[in-house]
Amino acid sequence: MFDPVAFEMTANIFEDAYALKIRHFDSFDCDLHPLDYQIRGALNNEQVLYDNLREKILSINSGEILTIHDSLLLHYQFMLDDNTPNGFFCIGPYMPTFPEQSKLDSLANMYHMNFSTAKDLEARLLNVPTQINDLETLCIARNMMFTFYGNDHPVLQSIELVHTDLDERPLAPEETPAEHARKVQTTYIHEDKILSYIRDGDDAKAVNEAKYFMTLNFAPDRLPSDIVNHRALGYSANTLYRKACQQNGILPVTLDDISHHYAKRISQCMTHQQIDDILLDMVRGYCKLSRDHKTEKYSHDVQMIMQYILVNLNTDLRIEDIAACVNFSPNYTSHLFRKETGKSITAYITEERLSLSKRLLKESPMNVKSIANYIGIPDWNYFIKLFKKDTGLTPTAWRDEQLKKEKKIKDSINEKKK
Repeated sequence: MFDPVAFEMTANIFEDAYALKIRHFDSFDCDLHPLDYQIRGALNNEQVLYDNLREKILSINSGEILTIHDSLLLHYQFMLDDNTPNGFFCIGPYMPTFPEQSKLDSLANMYHMNFSTAKDLEARLLNVPTQINDLETLCIARNMMFTFYGNDHPVLQSIELVHTDLDERPLAPEETPAEHARKVQTTYIHEDKILSYIRDGDDAKAVNEAKYFMTLNFAPDRLPSDIVNHRALGYSANTLYRKACQQNGILPVTLDDISHHYAKRISQCMTHQQIDDILLDMVRGYCKLSRDHKTEKYSHDVQMIMQYILVNLNTDLRIEDIAACVNFSPNYTSHLFRKETGKSITAYITEERLSLSKRLLKESPMNVKSIANYIGIPDWNYFIKLFKKDTGLTPTAWRDEQLKKEKKIKDSINEKKK
C-alpha cells in the first residue's frame, strides 16, 4: 500500500543526492508546469505541448511503467497510483548528458525559436539533472511499485514523444534602418559606460546606467512572451558584466561561479520585478567582484596560488599542497604571496571563506552550521567567532540585516516606479 511518509523520504533522498525530482500528482487534470521546470510554458503553443504530454500519461494502465523521451530532450518515468483515482507518479525530468550545441540548435529550429528564446531554453535546461540514465530511474520506479503495491513484474513501456500541431509565430515588422541605427548607437554608448563602471567597481554609477537597460524597448511581439524578452536582457547583461570583470584579471573559477549563479536565478524568474531585482543585484555583485578580486597586478605564480585556493576552499588547505601547485617550497610560496599581496596565505584563505559564507547567507537557505562546513570550517563555533570578528555581527544577525537592506532597496525602486 502507498505510504506517503515513505514516498516523501524516498523523494527527498534522491533530490538531495542527485537533484532528481520524484513527484506524486493527485489528478490527470493537474497543472503540469512543475514536470519540466516550466520549459514548455516558455515556448509557443504552450497548451498543445502540455496536452501532448497529458495524453500519454492518460494512456498508462495499472501495473505499467512508461518511459518517455520527448522532443525537448527530457526523459521521464511515469506510473499510476493504484490507491488514488487518476493519481500518478513522475520520476524526472532528467538527461543522460547535457545536450551538445548541435542538438540545441536543432531544437531551436524545430520550435521556431529566435536567438533570445533559444538561450532562454538553454538556461532552463541547466536546471535539469544530468548523468542519470533510464536504467537507474527504471530501478527506482520498479522498487516503488514493489514497495507500495507488491508488484514485482511491472509491464515496461517506452515511447518517443514528438510534439505535433506546432505553428510558427509570426515576427513583428522590422524597424526602419534609421530607427535601428539610432537604437543600436544609443545602446552601445550606455553599454560602454556601464562596463567601464563595473571594471572600476563603481556601484553608484553602474547601477544608474543599469536602470537604463531596464527601460529598453525590445519589441516584445518578436518573442513568445514579454517575460522571455526581459529574461533575455538579463542573460545578455550577465555575459557583458562577466566580460568586463574578466579584463581585471579575475580568476576564471570565480567568474564562472558568479555567472552561473546569476544565469540560474534569471531562468527561475516568473515576474518582471524579479528580473529587475536581479539586474541591479548583478551590477552590485560584479562591481564588488572587481573591487575585491582583481589579480591583474599579481604575477602568474600568485594568480595560480589564488586559483588553487579558491578551487579547494572547502578542503583542509595545507601550505605544502598550495606550494606544490607552483612547484615552490612552502617557505618561498608564503614569502612570495605576502610580498605581492601584503597579506599571509592564511589571511587570504580566511577572507575568501568569509566572502563565500556571506554570499551563501544572502542567497541560499542553508543554516549556519551547513555553511561553515561547506566553506571548509567544520568547527561552526569557530566560524561564528571569525565572522563576528570580521563584521561585528553573528552570521544569523548579518543575514537578517541584509534581508532588511534588500527590502528597503526594493521598496525604494517600487516607490519610484509609481
